Amino acid sequence: VKVVGEISSNDNDDIQQILDAGGDKALEKVIQSDNTGMQKYGCWALSNIAAGTLNQKRRLLHLMPTVCKIIKEGATEVRVEALWIVANMTSAEDPMIIEYLIKLDILSLVKNALGICREKNLHLILEMLKIMLEYAKEQYGEENHILSQVKEMNIEHLATHKEESCLLYTSDAADDMQCVDLGGRRIIKKKKNKKK
Repeated sequence: VKVVGEISSNDNDDIQQILDAGGDKALEKVIQSDNTGMQKYGCWALSNIAAGTLNQKRRLLHLMPTVCKIIKEGATEVRVEALWIVANMTSAEDPMIIEYLIKLDILSLVKNALGICREKNLHLILEMLKIMLEYAKEQYGEENHILSQVKEMNIEHLATHKEESCLLYTSDAADDMQCVDLGGRRIIKKKKNKKK
């Protein structure tokens, strides 16, 4: 699992090779295991894959119910990694992905997970919510159900968090960073796992 995470932190061609070899299906079994460590590294690897191209992100859609279950019920360190998957999925600002996550009630799950996010991860939540709010405003107008859900989160204290940049970072399970420019205003930072 760690090797797949390392390979997926390289570039989109490596991610594609992982997906072509059925890596998404293998990682699905890993994140469904009872082993918290395996789940954490499986989610970390998936967060790197979710930082790939739009088509690569869409290949992970079938995993989102499992990822949402982890955000709801998993061990804290695994839940944080699962949030990174969702954040990287939303970074494409793809209507198909956003609508699917909304149908999975991702906003309620994020609301319940706010307490587990350390300060250094708050930008993750803010950026994800920003993307979803922009999408909802464009699709449903100024006042909409997404805005109502976000207001219920009482995230004003998060909004005062010092945002240094508009970047998403993958994984607390890592240390070395590599940038992948996805061709928009957003650069997703990928981290490699800390070697012990």
